[in-house]
Amino acid sequence: NYVATADRIYIVEANVCHALDPATGETLADFRLPKSESGEEEQWGYIGVYEDVLIGGLGFAMYGSRHSLSFDSDKELAPKKAGFGTKSLDRAASEALVGFDRYSGKQLWKVDADHSFWHNGIVAGGGKIYCLDRTPQKIEDALRRRGKSRADSYRILAFEFRTGKPAWEITNNVFGTWLGYSEQHDLLLQAGAKASDRLSDEVAQGMAVNRGANGTLEWKNDSLKYAGPCILHNDWIITNANSYTQSAGAFHLKTGQPKLVSNPLTGEPQPWTVTRAYGCNNIIASENLLTFRSGAAGFYDLLADAGTGNLGGFKSGCTSNLVVANGVLNAPDYTRTCSCAYQNQTSLALVHMPEIETWSIHNIASAATHGKQVENLAINFGAPGDRRDADGLLWLEHPVVAGDSPPLSIRVNPETRFVQHHSSTMSSFDRPWMMASGADGITDLRIDLKLKDEHNLINGIPIQHINDDASEDENGKVDLTSSELNLVAESGTQVIGMRFNKINLDRKTRIRSAHLQFTCDGPSSKSASLIIAAENVGNAAPFRNQSHDLTSRSLTRKEVGWKPGPGKKLGAAKTQQRTPDLSALVQTVVNRADWNPGNSLAFQISGADIRAAAWSKAGHAQAAKLIIDAETATAKVAGPAKQHDVRLFFGAPEPRAGGIRVFDVYAQGERVAEDVTIDAVDGNATTQLSLKNIEIENELHLRFVPHQGMPILSGVHIKRH
Repeated sequence: NYVATADRIYIVEANVCHALDPATGETLADFRLPKSESGEEEQWGYIGVYEDVLIGGLGFAMYGSRHSLSFDSDKELAPKKAGFGTKSLDRAASEALVGFDRYSGKQLWKVDADHSFWHNGIVAGGGKIYCLDRTPQKIEDALRRRGKSRADSYRILAFEFRTGKPAWEITNNVFGTWLGYSEQHDLLLQAGAKASDRLSDEVAQGMAVNRGANGTLEWKNDSLKYAGPCILHNDWIITNANSYTQSAGAFHLKTGQPKLVSNPLTGEPQPWTVTRAYGCNNIIASENLLTFRSGAAGFYDLLADAGTGNLGGFKSGCTSNLVVANGVLNAPDYTRTCSCAYQNQTSLALVHMPEIETWSIHNIASAATHGKQVENLAINFGAPGDRRDADGLLWLEHPVVAGDSPPLSIRVNPETRFVQHHSSTMSSFDRPWMMASGADGITDLRIDLKLKDEHNLINGIPIQHINDDASEDENGKVDLTSSELNLVAESGTQVIGMRFNKINLDRKTRIRSAHLQFTCDGPSSKSASLIIAAENVGNAAPFRNQSHDLTSRSLTRKEVGWKPGPGKKLGAAKTQQRTPDLSALVQTVVNRADWNPGNSLAFQISGADIRAAAWSKAGHAQAAKLIIDAETATAKVAGPAKQHDVRLFFGAPEPRAGGIRVFDVYAQGERVAEDVTIDAVDGNATTQLSLKNIEIENELHLRFVPHQGMPILSGVHIKRH
């Protein structure tokens, strides 16, 4: 462990802390901790510097030997994982803290812990040092079993940094394993630092903020779940993100309220979050940049707010090593226990070059609500990622190659070829990074401005609401609250009802096949004999908790028999859990005069003296699904036409492509531009075309009719009035 200051470097070597000259490496002083009662020199368990005070952790907590504890779980660990057991807890805290004048070496104070000072819970600021005095949960559980628990005396202690004199302490609501302090606001955050490669006893839930001056509670949120450690960045608490996950977001330090941003597509407010790919360290921050491992070295530009980006060719360290200081991104090579196959294993430093290509994956755009109307959309054809322009407009890649994408429907003619060149080939253009790629040979473009529904008929529409599945016994009693569906009762007669919503099929669409797919939620040992019928109505109503609600409904004359065999495997969702073809039932309903796209469709399953087969209910991840294959699987429910402004961007192909391209442009069937010309040789080109007041219901349809050569389109921006 070491601490670097402007005038000295303090580095620990066993029981000595050396003070080194940063310029020469010369040893300026050595610091030693007070000896133990037996006269042995103590090791430095912790090191920190605040102003002119050097803070040392007196030894290690060593819970196992201190309390005569042993854990069977440690014996089960592989040799290379031995350090991840309780041994890691032994060195996560110290029994006391000692303060030195960092220049003279004089000991200023010594403060003893009642339990142990958790190293992740030692912070300084505002003239005080704040400490989290507690025992790890695993140790606490073992002590409780022996009747020696003292969890009610855990505390957060604040004392004066030069004298060690106590300022205040709190003993209620001490739950965290990490402290952070904002000198700007004089606020102390108690939280956890749970993450995939941190101590197993770290907390992953709850935050509390106290006033640094006196410990007064400002706010707390016991239910908030997140990955840590947190980052205090001006007014915000930024939570961390594990591999391939999205963070819990950011929360205002003064109030605990989540940070909301407008979705760049729909404008709806939603939590600001950050995501990353594989990475074994945690996010750290500078004023304008978050850095972390995301496969390779990763970053999030807080100014551009463009999403997660990568610096290829090298990885971030096992512990965070992408440190921004004085305009330089320092990346000293640091590998703890592993070796990774990256091209460059070296230490390096980088400076900002705004002219280079930087691409990202914008997870917030991908979080747009399914089925929402798009208000503002910019597409960069052939791009290798997402990017914000100087005006703050987010350009999304298409086709998707870099990562998650919003649920958009974009279709082009099959002959289209997506191309991408380096932005230096288009340096004379505005937005050269956008103009350097494109859809070459495009003649037809359709963009649906209503985001795709989360579920569709091909993949299956699940039961989603509590009143969309029900059971009725032989006495007519209806149950909407059972935790599972039993197909059907072991004795007596029972009817099961299931209702599926937003079935986007046009009236009289030909149904090729239809099935109900179940997931086994409990074992059964008997076969079943079931009858399936559809409710014979154009828009099935929700089920009600009223006598005979199911059996009083009108059903199709056509029925389908089903004899599922015994189901013994929990979670099975295969052919045995799928009904026979129900297309005849679905066809009867969608042929009705009162059927409209977006209506609801319901089925009833009946039988007697059948196995107790449990199936997942509504709202469950494995709820029953309706799967339909139809000639027109997803009819569009047209909305009222709205006026939009559309901008088209035409990047010139590379000069070696040669030739002149001339084409007309049609929007919504009307010709809006004639003889658009692109000359790759001398650069003469129509680079941008603005179309005003284009009326769009749900879909923008553009056609490019060539007269000479083939059309090429780099980007399209659509903004709703």
